[in-house]
Amino acid sequence: MKPLETAYPQVRSTELPDAVHGFIALGGAHERTLSKFVGEPQVNTFIERDLTLIEMSIRYPLAKAIFTGGIGGLSDRDSIEAFWAKQLYKKIGVPEERIIFESESRNTFENATKSFELLSPNKQDNWVLITTAWHMPRAVGVFCKAGWSVIPYPVDYWLTPKDQFRFFDVTSNLGFLRWSVREWVGLIVYRIVGKTDHLISSSCPPE
Repeated sequence: MKPLETAYPQVRSTELPDAVHGFIALGGAHERTLSKFVGEPQVNTFIERDLTLIEMSIRYPLAKAIFTGGIGGLSDRDSIEAFWAKQLYKKIGVPEERIIFESESRNTFENATKSFELLSPNKQDNWVLITTAWHMPRAVGVFCKAGWSVIPYPVDYWLTPKDQFRFFDVTSNLGFLRWSVREWVGLIVYRIVGKTDHLISSSCPPE
């Protein structure tokens, strides 16, 4: 997991360019089935993606902010992640018109393509891409391929320096293994089928 999580440097909001056109946060934090059962937004460990988007929408009031995440049937709106993200943002007090919600994407590739169709960004625009640090290489690759020019803004870090020495913490290690193998497989498959041009790109668009 470490090569994925450290592929892009951690960025502070004060280090972003003065001219930022918008912020994009990838879905993944909202438990759709559980939220529907409980009737209230239920979230998981990926929630820092959403919290960072909310923070940036306040810090940069003139920039656009988009949440992208679907995975549901069009006739069943409350099984779509964007629906529950919108409910959560309302509870927090974020003005409904402040965030754009893309609700049709089913995976990282469609996060990029569906959002591009929705916003038609220019190559010259600075868009800040927000997702979990170890997921950032694949996200950057597909967003670049889809025509975006993005600045990686990794959040939701999982590893500490001590984790590489926790040989006997089997439960945690299996969790790290599960997610990292899944991500490496996804990254390689995306490269093979042409959804990204690089396994890990140094910039977007690539130099």
